[in-house]
Amino acid sequence: MNSSVVVLIPAYCPSAELIDLVKKLLATSLGGVVIVNDGSPTTDETIFMELERLPGVSFLSHPVNRGKGAALKTGFKYIQERYQNTQGIVTADADGQHSADDIAEIANRLVHNPSVMVLGVRNFTGKLPWRSWLGNTLTRKVFGWVTGQQISDTQTGLRGIPVSWLSWLITLPGDRYEYEINMLLETKRRGLSIVEEPISTIYEVGNPSSHFNPITDSLKIYWVLLRYVISSLITAGVDILLFAGLVNWWGSIIPSILVSRWIVGAGVNFTLNRSLVFKEGGMVWPALLRYYLVISTLGLVAGGLIGWLASVTGISVIYTKIIIEIILFPLGFILQKRWVFSPPVQPIK
Repeated sequence: MNSSVVVLIPAYCPSAELIDLVKKLLATSLGGVVIVNDGSPTTDETIFMELERLPGVSFLSHPVNRGKGAALKTGFKYIQERYQNTQGIVTADADGQHSADDIAEIANRLVHNPSVMVLGVRNFTGKLPWRSWLGNTLTRKVFGWVTGQQISDTQTGLRGIPVSWLSWLITLPGDRYEYEINMLLETKRRGLSIVEEPISTIYEVGNPSSHFNPITDSLKIYWVLLRYVISSLITAGVDILLFAGLVNWWGSIIPSILVSRWIVGAGVNFTLNRSLVFKEGGMVWPALLRYYLVISTLGLVAGGLIGWLASVTGISVIYTKIIIEIILFPLGFILQKRWVFSPPVQPIK
């Protein structure tokens, strides 16, 4: 383990195995271990008291449970202020899923790649807890569709992080499990690199130490990815209602599309996507120009397809518009995510 790397462990109701893990880590030449007690009940005091007494351990505590994301940010801020010579941080979970050897391997990989995030990825084969398999499978599929980057294990808590990233990681939204997916999304948005390192897949029977709720916590994670869908549904409602009125008034498809989409729909959609979905804080006019290039192209394509489909099937143009918009929806998302609202960002050195 390299002495320029600090291990950060957020902990809520950990098992006694955490003590053994920390002792193994301290037996190596790492730069220290920071543990954040995220408001665990008093029944866990004995474990934390023993951890706090270990030389080389920095112990932080939240008076109440605030969530894994909040605990990570507390640790990041502490490391930024107290560990001046640190080259990087390795985050690890307190639930027994990460071995000392794997943590050391991630630290070594980070030292040799100091400008990238190193993910310790598990091999999801064999007998696994259903919630771990299902949650990770769904999330990595959606993440790959959204970002264009395939990550084997989006929910891994074993991550090597360059110290130069701490300033923006501390301000990143999310206090619970959604923080870790936000971290990956922001890393991708900033044009920074992510590499993977295979690690052991360790689960206790029934995975009792995991506090990840497959329903509520997945909803928090997917909320980050579903904002675009909500924005698009709102825009589609405005667009279709206006289109229906205009096409009945004018009797012409393409002018109706251009007005409903370009003037009203585009204004609503651009504002929602820029401020609430992709949260792009760059200059408005370049993004607006790119946005109009995308929607004008898609609008002309949609107009031609709607007219063709309506003539071939005899279906109302209103219904054919809905069909065509659904078909073009993924393309619109990809173009906006990767081009319109993602201007080049210089990587942090």
